[in-house]
Amino acid sequence: MGSTTDTEQLARGEGACSACLGDRGRWRLPRSLYLVLGIAAGAALFGICEAVFPIFHAPGELLVPFPPPEVAVAREAALSKARMLNAVAALGTLGLLLGGLLGIGEAAARRFGEGALKRVPVAAVLGVALGGAAGIVGHLLTEGLGAVQALTPLGRTTVVQAVMLGVFGGGVGASVGLVAGGRRSLLSGCAAGVAAGVAAGLLFPVVCSLLMHRVKTEVVIPGGVVGGRREPVALALWIGFVILALSLVIPLARRRKKPSVAAEPSEAPTE
Repeated sequence: MGSTTDTEQLARGEGACSACLGDRGRWRLPRSLYLVLGIAAGAALFGICEAVFPIFHAPGELLVPFPPPEVAVAREAALSKARMLNAVAALGTLGLLLGGLLGIGEAAARRFGEGALKRVPVAAVLGVALGGAAGIVGHLLTEGLGAVQALTPLGRTTVVQAVMLGVFGGGVGASVGLVAGGRRSLLSGCAAGVAAGVAAGLLFPVVCSLLMHRVKTEVVIPGGVVGGRREPVALALWIGFVILALSLVIPLARRRKKPSVAAEPSEAPTE
C-alpha cells in the first residue's frame, strides 16, 4: 500500500510539472500572462499620451487667423507633418512597449533559454520600426482618402485603421516570433499579428460610432494624440481594441512541436 501511494503521488507531481513544462523544457505559461503584459503596455501608452502628446506642433507664426494664401498652404503642410510625426511617435512607442513586453513573456515561456532573452532588445527595436512605419501608412492613407467621395467617413476610417493596424500587428507578431526563434515562428507570429490588427481596425470604428457618436474617428489615432480635442475615452477604447486583439491572438501562433513518441521495444519472438 505504501509503495502504491508513493507511486500515485509521484504521478500527480509529474502531471503538475507537465502542465507547466512543454516540449524541450518550455514553460506553458497561461495566455492570460500575455494579456496582462499587453494591458501594462497599453496603460503605459495611455499615460504617456495623456501626459505629453501631441509632441509635435506647427510653428506658432503660421497659426494666425485669416492667413494669406501662401501662409495657409504652409500652415496646412506644417500641420500635416506634425500629425504624421505624432502618429509615428505614438505607434512607435506602443510597438516598443508591446513588442518588448510580449517578447519578455515569450522568453519566459522558453525559460529564458536558447538565446531568447538576448533577442528581446532586437524584438523591441523591430516593434519600434514597424510601429513607426504603421504611423506613416496611416497618415498617408488618411490624407489620400480624404478626397475620395465614394467612401463615407466611417468607411475611410475603417480602411485606414484596418491597414494601419495590420502593419502594426505584423510588426508586434514578428517581434514575438523573433524571440521564439526560427523562420517559422517569425512568419506565423507576423501573420497572426496582421490578422489581429486588421480585426481590431475593422471593429474599432464601428463600435466607436455606435457608442460615442460625437467622437472624431477620422484621425490616425483618436483622442487628440495627433492633435485636436482631447478625448481620453476614445483613446482608451482604441488602445483596448489593439491590446486585446494582439495579446490574445499572437500567442496562439507560438511554435509548438509535437512530443516525439519513443518506439516501444518489440518483444522477441518466442520459439
